[in-house]
Amino acid sequence: MIKYALKRVLLFILLIPGIIFIVFFIMDFTPGDPSRLILGERATLEQRRLFRENAGLDRSFPVRYASYVYNVVFKLDFGTSYRTRTPVIDEILDKLPKTVILALSGAFFSSLLGISIGILSAVKQYSRIDAVSTFAAIFFASIPNFWLGMTMLLIFSLHFGILPSTGANTWKHYVLPTAAITFPFSAEILRLTRSLMLETVRQDYVTTARAKGVTEQIIIMKHALRNAMLPIITSLGMTFGSLLGGAIITETVFSIPGLGTHIINAIRMKDTPIVLASTIVLAIFFSLIMLAIDVSYAFIDPRIRARYLK
Repeated sequence: MIKYALKRVLLFILLIPGIIFIVFFIMDFTPGDPSRLILGERATLEQRRLFRENAGLDRSFPVRYASYVYNVVFKLDFGTSYRTRTPVIDEILDKLPKTVILALSGAFFSSLLGISIGILSAVKQYSRIDAVSTFAAIFFASIPNFWLGMTMLLIFSLHFGILPSTGANTWKHYVLPTAAITFPFSAEILRLTRSLMLETVRQDYVTTARAKGVTEQIIIMKHALRNAMLPIITSLGMTFGSLLGGAIITETVFSIPGLGTHIINAIRMKDTPIVLASTIVLAIFFSLIMLAIDVSYAFIDPRIRARYLK
């Protein structure tokens, strides 16, 4: 198990130069001059020249790329923001908690709603509960979260005035953005859970358990759900990774000063160190999530655990 985890960590370290190259290439060859965007139109040519020299933009692309990879891998130095002239990592650590809170809350409530209603829908197949939950899943899965967020803003903030519309100062500020990302993602988990449960409850081992007199609750929770959990856990991991990236849109709609909003502002200003470091941090989070998912397989499926322990 430990050997497998170390291999995954080593593989990610080897992928970091590739991630940096893609973002570096896109940011460097897109139109726009950081000195003009950050200093403004009134800046003189000398001011722009000094800005580019201090930021290292006067060097060639291969030199800047190699220097950045060396600093990140061997010195853990993610550079300095072009705009604020402060260490990038300090800005990210200030913004990241808000994004993580939003993504974790969205993933938690998505899994809670999706799995529980999915199980109920499968157990009560063709009932009114199944019909309503299936319709709700299709409805919310087809709605973009930014549209749902703006609709909630109009109803609960502007019309009723019961919840704040912007910011992230209290738990109330997270209610609407969490709901905006929970319903679409929970709809996907619901449909997946329902289909997997319907497949597992028809297996021979479930029929055998019923013949032995095992209660229906134990059959559903211990036998059927456990064997259906591997694809569900994979979906939950992908959901959390998607929420980390998708939180950018939600943060923009609700004006949450998180990492997503910070990345958008950095892209507009071509603040490449901010975009690079933020991408690396998000990639690290996503890789750790997928590693945790792979390890969790061993605790759910004895066959996988036996293979790990060889």
